[in-house]
Amino acid sequence: MGFGFSLLSAGLSGACLILPVIIRTSEEALLAVPHSYREGSLALGATKWQTTVNVVLPAALPGIITGIVLSVGRVIAETAIFWVTLGGSYRLPTGLRSGGRSMALHVYMLAGETTAFDKAMATAAILIAIIIVLNLVINYTSRRFAARMMGRE
Repeated sequence: MGFGFSLLSAGLSGACLILPVIIRTSEEALLAVPHSYREGSLALGATKWQTTVNVVLPAALPGIITGIVLSVGRVIAETAIFWVTLGGSYRLPTGLRSGGRSMALHVYMLAGETTAFDKAMATAAILIAIIIVLNLVINYTSRRFAARMMGRE
């Protein structure tokens, strides 16, 4: 596509990497909802759209959120694809078409190519803290969203 080493090419590559996982886990979560939920909703006079939005989606939401969390963790920890698409520039990116370095790639390069192992460990600790905070935020948001969809809030 001619983007070269850029944030745009890295973002598109990361999306292409995790999109099949998100689609498949969402599909499995929707298929795991018992048919009796659908039948009961339709028997009470709800339309198919109302059944999907008010019954099936809230029941499948935990599985969908789990797939998203797993995919986000995978793309954050990915190194090889970002080395190829983002480059290994030491400079901060200035726009979507400029190169940079992901934190996982930064840890890899510091630990493997320099003697700054302490900086690599500090970067790894920050990366782990970011992943923990992201997981907490996603869990909190998904619980609030699920409660709202079930009418408990």
